[in-house]
Amino acid sequence: MKNRKISKIKPLSVKGRLLKKQMVAPDKCLLSLQVDLSFPAPQPGQFIMVKPSKYPHLLLRRPFCIYNFTPSLIEILFQIVGRGTEALSLLNLNEEIDILGPLGKGFPPPPRDVDNILLVAGGMGIATLSFFAQSLSRKKASRKIITYVGAKTAQDLPPIKPLESKHLSVKISTDDGSLGFAGTVVDLLQADLPSLLPHKTIIYGCGPSAMLRELVKIIDPKTKCYLSLEERMACGIGACLGCAVAIKGKGGSLSYARVCKDGPVFRSTEILW
Repeated sequence: MKNRKISKIKPLSVKGRLLKKQMVAPDKCLLSLQVDLSFPAPQPGQFIMVKPSKYPHLLLRRPFCIYNFTPSLIEILFQIVGRGTEALSLLNLNEEIDILGPLGKGFPPPPRDVDNILLVAGGMGIATLSFFAQSLSRKKASRKIITYVGAKTAQDLPPIKPLESKHLSVKISTDDGSLGFAGTVVDLLQADLPSLLPHKTIIYGCGPSAMLRELVKIIDPKTKCYLSLEERMACGIGACLGCAVAIKGKGGSLSYARVCKDGPVFRSTEILW
């Protein structure tokens, strides 16, 4: 495996409390968690491990990317798919939550010689890329920043209000054509790529594995691309090896990396699909 720059931010185990809860769709929940001011500022693309303190039967923390962060406040956006996420969605305001983070390796900043910054989110991938998009927008660089957001239907579309900025452009696709471009988010991106110089463009993506595989297929080799992988995590610190993925080692040989510790962000050319 190539040398990887692991975040030097030391994770902390802290107690947070639920400050705000919002159901943004029938199966999607946005939580605002208040933490101490000493909680380290995360890099976009990093994540936290979370567990409601009042549910001792939930032995393991659940991983959540950081949807937004301001000093003393962490926001997470998630889809309710199991016991852990359901328990979080049922919490009452001011209830206590165990938080470990920030964890993992985030997105590298775009090089200065890049003119086009493209963020490609499939499904709940927007929960990872939203924080990054807002961070790029605040820098107000004179570069084109486009966020591509894809969902199955308009009803499944995650909230995109945080992306509404004069420094950001948002393009939407739905598989059924109920909103925006009719097709996948990769199809939407592919329609725009011919007008962009590959060596002046950088792509950041997050979404289901099938979507990321298709994304890699349409990218010109001259275009740098970084992907945040979605894998099941048990410990979040690289100890259990439950989130290992195949990557290219030295000389192109097969190697393995831990998504929680060596990622979740990887260069697209590293991953063995």
